[in-house]
Amino acid sequence: MRFKTTARLCIAALLVAGGALAQAAPAEQPYVQSAQRINRAELALGQLAQQRGSSDEVKQMARTMVERHSALSAQLDDLARERAIVTAQLASTEDEQVHDRLAQLSGTSFDEAFKLAVADAHTRELALHRGELERGGDAGLRGYAQSRVTALEASMAQAKDEW
Repeated sequence: MRFKTTARLCIAALLVAGGALAQAAPAEQPYVQSAQRINRAELALGQLAQQRGSSDEVKQMARTMVERHSALSAQLDDLARERAIVTAQLASTEDEQVHDRLAQLSGTSFDEAFKLAVADAHTRELALHRGELERGGDAGLRGYAQSRVTALEASMAQAKDEW
């Protein structure tokens, strides 16, 4: 009898905890999905630039983007899974249009358009993560956002100096 009571209390506690997790997830879901869309879009841009880029600078930048955004995507998937958040699998229409436009270019035209697209993507990504820092309530996601803000600010400052 005592075992049944203990088992019921454990099951009830798990259900309550699971319900609380499920209730917390929707508040953070838009941020996680937007951040993951950006990761996947920049990963796709990096892969495209590895194929179509003409300068060593762009090809190196593309390799770095693929490595970085693959790792960021995996990290964000883990954070989402821990919070029972389903991440977005599809790119935004805007990201698809940028990719399709760049796919039509080659040579130095591609390289210049790619740099502009990355700068624009980084500006949008920075705004997203700053917004999470201001409004987000989840410490793990705020930590992710802070690390992205720091990295993006450094990357954008370096790009300004080099381009």
